Amino acid sequence: MKKAVKYIVEVPGSSGNFGCGYDVLAAALNICNRFEFTIQSGSSGLDITTSGFGAGKLPADSSNIIFKSALSVWKKKKFDYRKLGAISIKAVNKIPLMKGMGSSATARVAGVLFANEAAGLGMDEHEILGLIAKDEGHYDNAAASLLGGVVICDPDRGTAVTIGRSIKNPLCIVVPDIDVSTAKARKMLPAKYALRDAVFNLSRAAALVDGIYRGRIEPFMFEDKIHTPHRKKLIKGFDSVEKAALGSGAKGVFISGSGSSVGALAENLPTAKKLARAMKRAFALHGVKSEAFITGIRARGAVINKHK
Repeated sequence: MKKAVKYIVEVPGSSGNFGCGYDVLAAALNICNRFEFTIQSGSSGLDITTSGFGAGKLPADSSNIIFKSALSVWKKKKFDYRKLGAISIKAVNKIPLMKGMGSSATARVAGVLFANEAAGLGMDEHEILGLIAKDEGHYDNAAASLLGGVVICDPDRGTAVTIGRSIKNPLCIVVPDIDVSTAKARKMLPAKYALRDAVFNLSRAAALVDGIYRGRIEPFMFEDKIHTPHRKKLIKGFDSVEKAALGSGAKGVFISGSGSSVGALAENLPTAKKLARAMKRAFALHGVKSEAFITGIRARGAVINKHK
């Protein structure tokens, strides 16, 4: 029997929309999910195990989105994956599910990167991103996880770029005990917007990109009238949490992705810890349990390494 081949994939989580940039801006988080793919030639079968978030809940068969993402690539490229051999997948999830931190995107990124490498398909980042975004339904989380840093997406052209200068500030993300379905959150948004609201968000998005380059971030840059006013209804106590964060020195507060996580940018680590306490306390006053992650924006995107 030939020696097994192993692929290790590390994929950062992400915060989609990043305040004012609905479906356009996103930031890679310095919290990663790790995926270990093992191929044993001369055998057959599929084995999937999950530890951490989702353990015992996520599918352990071909319906798991990690494998489904790989399979969709192989089908598109007309590659018979069965000739690879038995496939074993071990997922170590450090990112909560259904909380707006890009957990599903990490699984899809890992599956597509593995499919590309294992089959020797030679796809570039542009093609890889397009395949992942098609399954995700939007580009921002996939782009941030794949490329790293703060990204600007162009869904119409199917492209994304990482902003040349990243944000070094610590990031506090408070995760309430509230699940939010991305599909449900997207349905909450209106079909039409007032021109003044569109202009409002354009001005904030432009200011935020400029602020990142200048290294001078201000709270108003994260203000949003596209998705926050509608989605905050799904997050009990959001207004109080936002007020507590800004009152404790946050440089910006936002719903992470579609929620329920709430992110706050801090000046330094002590402030980030202060924000975590204040935001958790605000949730608690509304009877909501929460967990805080002190993290940052990861400059490096997904990484795959082959081990023989």
